[in-house]
Amino acid sequence: MRSMPKHAGTVAFVGAGPGDPGLLTLRAVELLGRADIVVADSPPSPEIARHFSAEVTIVDLSAVESDRPLTKAERAKAVVDAAKSGKSVARLLAGDPLFDGEGTDEAAACAKAKIAFEIVPGVPVAA
Repeated sequence: MRSMPKHAGTVAFVGAGPGDPGLLTLRAVELLGRADIVVADSPPSPEIARHFSAEVTIVDLSAVESDRPLTKAERAKAVVDAAKSGKSVARLLAGDPLFDGEGTDEAAACAKAKIAFEIVPGVPVAA
């Protein structure tokens, strides 16, 4: 008997805007509600988390045990690994996913791993 190949999931890089849940796009709300896994840099606010499904798994990158902040490569690996589980992943990023380049690096890692992804713009955080 042959086993079927395991298919990778998908990743949506979702711009959370400056933190006001009223500024989330409709597409962001839709994808957050469908996500099996949400990967975030810190615990999402209750106002944003209310859009998640009851069964969602939240991966809080700030809670990863380390004596230092994660590198960009380590963050990208966490996103790719989550998608390799075959799940639908929402990578929640403050502001706009492409504004500071973090989403760009992680999207490139997904492309290299042949994982389908989508980028959902958000309102940039004022500097």
